[in-house]
Amino acid sequence: MSDASTHTSHAQQARRLLLRHVLKALPDVVKDIATLLDKLPEPGASSDKVQLADNLRRSWLTRALPWQRAAGQRLLEQAPSSTSGTPLGSELRLLEEEDMEIQILAGRLAQTLAAPAQDEFNDLRLRLQHLEQTHELAHNDTVQPAHITQAMLGAWSDVGLTRDDWLHCQPVVERRLAQVFNEACHLANAWLLQQGVLPHIDLRALVRRGRDGAPLPAHGTAAATGPAPTHPPPGAPAAGMSPVAAKLQDMTQRMRQLLADHIPAAARWMGPATPTSAGTPTPGVAGGPDAGTPGGGGSAPSHKARADATTLMVAMPHPPTPGALRAADAGAIAPEAYQAGVAELRQQTRALKQAASSQQDKAVIEVVALIFDSILAEERLPPSIRVWFARLQMPVLRVALVDADFLGSTDHPARLLLDRMGACVMGFDAGVSLEPLEAEMRRIVQVVEQYPETGRKVFEIVHKEFEAFLSQHLLERGETQKLANLAEQVELKETLTVKFTIELRKLLGQAPVAEPVRDFLFHVWTEVLAVATVRHGAQHEVSTGFRAVAGELLWMASAKPTRAERAKVIGRLPGLMARLREGMTLLGLTAALQDQHIKRVSDALVEAFMARTQPLSDQWLQDMTQRLGSLDAYLADTEVEQIKLDQYSIEMITGVDASDIVVVPDTEQKISAALRAWAKGLERGAWFELSHNGFASLVQLSWRSPQKQLFLFAGPERRSFLLQQGRVASYLEAGLLKPCEAETLTLRATRDALNKLDANPERLLA
Repeated sequence: MSDASTHTSHAQQARRLLLRHVLKALPDVVKDIATLLDKLPEPGASSDKVQLADNLRRSWLTRALPWQRAAGQRLLEQAPSSTSGTPLGSELRLLEEEDMEIQILAGRLAQTLAAPAQDEFNDLRLRLQHLEQTHELAHNDTVQPAHITQAMLGAWSDVGLTRDDWLHCQPVVERRLAQVFNEACHLANAWLLQQGVLPHIDLRALVRRGRDGAPLPAHGTAAATGPAPTHPPPGAPAAGMSPVAAKLQDMTQRMRQLLADHIPAAARWMGPATPTSAGTPTPGVAGGPDAGTPGGGGSAPSHKARADATTLMVAMPHPPTPGALRAADAGAIAPEAYQAGVAELRQQTRALKQAASSQQDKAVIEVVALIFDSILAEERLPPSIRVWFARLQMPVLRVALVDADFLGSTDHPARLLLDRMGACVMGFDAGVSLEPLEAEMRRIVQVVEQYPETGRKVFEIVHKEFEAFLSQHLLERGETQKLANLAEQVELKETLTVKFTIELRKLLGQAPVAEPVRDFLFHVWTEVLAVATVRHGAQHEVSTGFRAVAGELLWMASAKPTRAERAKVIGRLPGLMARLREGMTLLGLTAALQDQHIKRVSDALVEAFMARTQPLSDQWLQDMTQRLGSLDAYLADTEVEQIKLDQYSIEMITGVDASDIVVVPDTEQKISAALRAWAKGLERGAWFELSHNGFASLVQLSWRSPQKQLFLFAGPERRSFLLQQGRVASYLEAGLLKPCEAETLTLRATRDALNKLDANPERLLA
C-alpha cells in the first residue's frame, strides 16, 4: 500500500474511533435527560411549569430512542475531510427561521464541547492535516465539534422535539458531550501516536496559512459574490446612521488619510473609504471582492509581512498574555500586578514592532497599541474590569495584522465587542453589582485566548454570546423582567389584532355578511381574540371558545329560510349574546358601549332572520367555522408599527398591576426614517440620562420588544420607563434622552491614537 493510501486510511480510522466513542455515549445522554426530567419541575413551581414538565417527560418517553437513532445516523453521515470541496458560493442558501435557530443552538453547543478539548482537538486537527496534506480541516469535517452538535440538534428537530424542550435538557447534554468529546479526541490522538503520526507538533502550525505562506482569512471574511453595494460618497453618513456611527465612519476615513500620507501601502491595504452598516461587508478590504484585484481600488496585503509578524507572535518565548494579568482568573489582582502586566504588554508590543519586516505591519502594531493605551487609561472603566480589556490586546492585534477591517470599517466584531463591554460598565449605577458582567467578560476573554488561530470568527461568536447574555442579565434586576413581559404582551396583542383582522378579511372576502357584523368582527372581536390569546395562549379553551363564537355569529347573521333553522337561532341567541358580552368585558368596555355594539349586532341578526335572500352555503359556513377555530395557524407574518399604548391598555391586556412603570406613548408628531433608525440602533445595556416631565433620571436600556417598537429603560428605586419607538426618536432629537457616553470606547480611543500620531507621525515606524 502506498504512503498516501496509508495516510488516508489512518485519517479515516481516527475519525471512526472518535465517532464510535461519541455513539457509545448516546445511551448515557438519554439516561441523563430522563433523570433530569424526573426531577422537574422544581418545588413550588407554577401550575403551567408543572404541566410543561409533565408534557416533556411524556414526550421524551416516546422520542428518546428515535432521537438516539437519528443522532447516530446523522453522526455517521459522510462529510468532506479536507478543505477541497464545495465552493463557498455554492453553499449560500436561504434558511428557514427554525433552521437558523437550530444552527445557533448547535454553534453554542459546539463551543461548549470545544472548550475543554482544545488541546486534544488541536493536536488531532494537525495530525489529520498532516496525513491528508491539507491546510485546514473542512468546517463540516466529521471530527469537528460543529458536525457532532448539528447531528444532535438536527436529530432533535427530526423527531419533533422543540427548541424549548432543548433548553430544558441542554445543561445535562452539554456536560456529558463535553466530557465525551474530550475523551474521543484523546483516543484518536493516542491511536495516531501508536501509528507514529506526528509525535512532535510545531505550535507554529496553529497559524493557518495559504499556499503562499500568508495566514488565511478567518471564517466570515471570504470574498462576497455579486456586485459591490453602492454607498454614499466618502465622508457622508449613510441614511439613518446614528451620530455615533457617523463619527466612527469619519474616524476610519481619518485613519486612511493618515496612513495614505505616511505609508501608502497600508492605506491601499485598508481599501477605499466606504461607509458600512452593521452586517454589511466592506468592499476593498482584505477578503472583500476588491482586495487585490485589478481595478478594485485596493491591493493585496503583504503576505510575507503578515506571515512574519504573526509567526513571531506564536513563536515568542513569553505567552501572549502576561502572567501578571492571567492571575485575574483566580480573582481580583493587586494594582501593582495589573501595572506590571500592562508594562509587559507594552514590552511585547515593542518587540513585535521591531521584528516586523514591513512598514504597514509596524504601523498596525503601533495604532493598535495606542488604541489600547487609551482604553486602559480610561478612568471610567472600573479597575476590576480593566484587566479583561488588557488581556484582549494581543488577540485583537493578531486579528488586526491580517484583517484590515479592524482599522478600516465601523462594524468589525472585535471593535463591536470592545464597545459593548465598555458601554455596559461606563456610566453604570454604583448600586448595581458588576459581578455577573465581570464573570461573563472573564469567560469571553478566556474563549478568545483559547482560540487565537480563529481570528475574526471567534470575535463574532463571543460578541453574539455577549449580546445573548445581556438580554437575560439586564432583566434580572428588580421588577424589570415583569415589566418587560408586560410590554411584550402589549406588542403581541397589537400584532395579533392586526393579523387577525387581515386573516378575517381574507376569509370573509365577498361573502354576503351584513356590514354591522363585519364591522363588529373587524374592530371589536379581533381585539377580543388577541387579548385572549395573549392572556391564555392560542390553544386555551377560552381562546378557542371566542374563535368559535365568531363562527357562530356568522352563521346566525346569514339568511334562515326554514322554520327549523329559525328555531335554532332563537334557542342559541341568548348564549351568543352572553359570550359577546364576556368578550367585550375582557376588553374592559363599559356597559353602555357594550349595549351599543349588542344593539347593532342584534339588529343585523333580526334583519337576517327575516330575510328571504339566498343563505350562505352550509359547506362555506362549515369551512369558515373550522378555519376560525384554528385561526392562529393561518396568521401572516405582518409587522405592526402603530401600537396603542397607555397605562390602562397594559393592565387591561395583561391583567397585571403596572403602577411601577411610567408609560410614554407616541404622539401625533411625524418622525423621520433617519430618527427611527437611530432609535432602533440603541444598544441594550447602554446608560442614558432621561428627562421626563422636568425630572432627570439615570436609566439603562434593559429591553427592546422583538419588533423594536417598545423600549424599556430601567431606573433606580423601582422606577422604569416604557417608551414607544417614535417617542424615543423624538426624545433623542430634543436631547431629552442623552447617552451617558456620547462616543463609543473604541471611537474615543481611536481619536486619541490619531491625535498622538498627527503630532508625532514618525512613531508609526519608530
